[in-house]
Amino acid sequence: MDDACCVLGDFNAVLYKGGRLGGDEIHDYEIKHFAEWVIQSGLQEMRCKGPYFTWTNKKVWSQLDRVFSNTYWYGTFYYCQVNYLSNALSDHTPMLIEITAGPKPQSSFQFCDMWVRDTSFHPMVHTALPTNIEGDPGKKLIKFLLTVKKQLRALNKCKYANLRSHQEEARLVLTQIQQALEEQLENSTLL
Repeated sequence: MDDACCVLGDFNAVLYKGGRLGGDEIHDYEIKHFAEWVIQSGLQEMRCKGPYFTWTNKKVWSQLDRVFSNTYWYGTFYYCQVNYLSNALSDHTPMLIEITAGPKPQSSFQFCDMWVRDTSFHPMVHTALPTNIEGDPGKKLIKFLLTVKKQLRALNKCKYANLRSHQEEARLVLTQIQQALEEQLENSTLL
């Protein structure tokens, strides 16, 4: 999905073994399908505050109510979190998504290790080095860093802009291999 997405509600399923207090022990089969759906959907649980358990029948407490979002959501809404409120009238905890208003901070430059392995990296840095030794070293360093920063951003945009789609393709292949492993545990070629 290429749009901001938020999925919330009573999922009537726990996601972790610590998601229930009281009642029967949580088994792996209870978690498996829900956890696989979260991963395959590219969702992550939203930051939260408030009570950990969101449902109770006064004998068993479980974490059933959740809010998930994708990475595009965090790109659209800079900072948001779920506030689990006190449950007074219902057996479920009300959820309030708090979105902090304000300008999104300007993105800062971050050096990526993958650039060093690119064949154009070393020539790019070498050509940006100042040849004149005289003058203010601080100003030369600043000019060098700004030049390299501009060139690295261009390199990143040109060669590495589609990393998200490559990541999704790799995740799909990994999921297919894991499913094949489950079906064919004795097949050594899959290892």
